[in-house]
Amino acid sequence: MFEAARQADEKGLTIVAGTQRRYQANYQGTMSLIHAGGLGELTGGDFGWRGGGIWERGGRRKGERNNLQWQLENWYHFNWLCGDQIVEQHVHNLDVMLWCFQDQHPTSAYGVGYRVEGAAGRPSYSHMYSGMAVQFEFPNGARCMSWSGHGNIDGYWGERIVGTNGTSNCVDGLDLYSGVKVPRQDVQVAHGDPYVQEHWAMIDAIRNGRQINDTKAVTESTFMAVMGREACYSGKRVDWDSLLASDFSLMPDEDLLDLEADPDIPIPEIAVPGRYKLPEA
Repeated sequence: MFEAARQADEKGLTIVAGTQRRYQANYQGTMSLIHAGGLGELTGGDFGWRGGGIWERGGRRKGERNNLQWQLENWYHFNWLCGDQIVEQHVHNLDVMLWCFQDQHPTSAYGVGYRVEGAAGRPSYSHMYSGMAVQFEFPNGARCMSWSGHGNIDGYWGERIVGTNGTSNCVDGLDLYSGVKVPRQDVQVAHGDPYVQEHWAMIDAIRNGRQINDTKAVTESTFMAVMGREACYSGKRVDWDSLLASDFSLMPDEDLLDLEADPDIPIPEIAVPGRYKLPEA
């Protein structure tokens, strides 16, 4: 993905990744204040996405076999397809965290996770954790918490960044410790719906030769989520550079990905901290 980002820059290609908050006017107007130093040096924050149960599309096919088609239809429950909830859903909040730090990625992560059997929408075969809490540390020493999960828990999503001068929810301007409320800057976008605006921006960039390349940022946001997941699975502190240097994949063997043959796909054991081994270089 990093190589794809480099090649896109060389060729002037536009790539929009679907991290739609970056195309949302209130985020843009507030982030410009944060990047201008309105909060002072960033010291921490909390970023979360906690929701209800997960859907399931039918029971197992072909008896009790874990066939390919069935796993594809229930992709949310298999980490070789979705990467667990922290990667599939919470990545959007982590992308805002990365954006706050002007795309300077964290250096390490440490986390804890839990799994509740029979929780809402979580069948016994599901490979996902019920929840994760991860602390990301940034080069300047700032530490930000991330919260993600599904099940019978209170719902929450949002972002909060903390600096030496005040705090912000990343959408409504700045709340300074002095008591001053700094309103977000007025940013004009073509469409108020960020899911539409990101497509509008992509098409406009292509038509008018104004390149947008989200590839590096979304790759680092996704890798943050992977790093957090591996920290929770292993119970170990995970270093960005070491994990990036490792060569690991959740994908099944190539001969198991023949959709016409619809083969049996093994389900890996559920990760247990203390037993799960971190990928190594």
